[in-house]
Amino acid sequence: MAHLSPSSTATVAAINKRAKKITEPLFKESPVFAMVQQKGAMEYNCGGLNIEWPVRYRRRTITAGSSPLQVYYPEFNRMLKATVPYRVYNMGEGLTKHTMLAVNNDPNAYIANALDTAMKWTLEDFRRDLARRVYIDGASSGSYDIYGFESMFGASAVASDARVGTPAGTYAGVSCVLAAYGGSWTAETDEAWPTGWGTDQYCFWSPFEVDATNTKWTNATKTFAKNWQEQISWTLAMMEAQNDEKPDTCLLTPHMFAQCRNNVLNNQRFELTQNKEKIEAGLGTALTLEGIDFVTDGRIVQSAGAGVAYLVTFNKIRICAMGSQLIETDKDFDLTSKNREWHLDSHLNMAFESPKFFAKILDIS
Repeated sequence: MAHLSPSSTATVAAINKRAKKITEPLFKESPVFAMVQQKGAMEYNCGGLNIEWPVRYRRRTITAGSSPLQVYYPEFNRMLKATVPYRVYNMGEGLTKHTMLAVNNDPNAYIANALDTAMKWTLEDFRRDLARRVYIDGASSGSYDIYGFESMFGASAVASDARVGTPAGTYAGVSCVLAAYGGSWTAETDEAWPTGWGTDQYCFWSPFEVDATNTKWTNATKTFAKNWQEQISWTLAMMEAQNDEKPDTCLLTPHMFAQCRNNVLNNQRFELTQNKEKIEAGLGTALTLEGIDFVTDGRIVQSAGAGVAYLVTFNKIRICAMGSQLIETDKDFDLTSKNREWHLDSHLNMAFESPKFFAKILDIS
């Protein structure tokens, strides 16, 4: 029977302190973790089984009238509840007593301390894999992953005259489908949503999934490489019109980032800048177009070999951890096998205030 050994060379508190230190590079290496922390939206010691927040799905309108006014005071239902369950990531590792003796008693061993090295590398592996999970769809059937970026996006078809995929699916228990909770919309001539005008209720929870190969883009070659400036500029205009603010960052794959940079080497609209906020977050320099920073991340999930770019409003993201730090550890000693064992876990999830503050550029049509 395994039990915690009081004579362990390293206490759980000391291991957790080491885990916290080894976790720190995550907030430099991962653009998502880095910017969420920079925005002050990393939350710890979170309670409950879920992350929950109110969603305003419709707005009231004012009434015009002449004096004397007759005012009504109805109870107006404008709220839904978004719910994201906490997820758990685990990793366990151990070393046999034989291995530790063989290494630690040999002055010529290729590593100085088997236990310390194994613990360090296990923490690093946990950290690196966790950074990848922020992009995946944890809401899909059978998944126990966190609700990453892909949890908001589900379009698979483009409606007539549209430049974006038709929003589909749910996020945090709320439907992303246009007009799922009512509302109306009138698109511009020969166009479709999101152009035109309408009620907030129509699209309050609908993300923008921009079709990179759409026939409406100007360049004859319908690819992201040839039309990315038009696609991003158009998307920013649509998002700002609906949300009264626009994204601050474009996260994209390394190949797409290179396409953007190489395509406009002599274009002054796209320039190398030292963004103070990005520098403080540890991301170094960023390429900027129309006030939005372009940052590459090789962890972005790609589909069918095609690249993916996200337009992100970072002040609309929270990462909530149930523990006092992002990764916590426990140590054990098995009397039967004489193995040293340690366990790492992270209890957390992400919460996007609303999918409408985010866009994805991909090949759909």
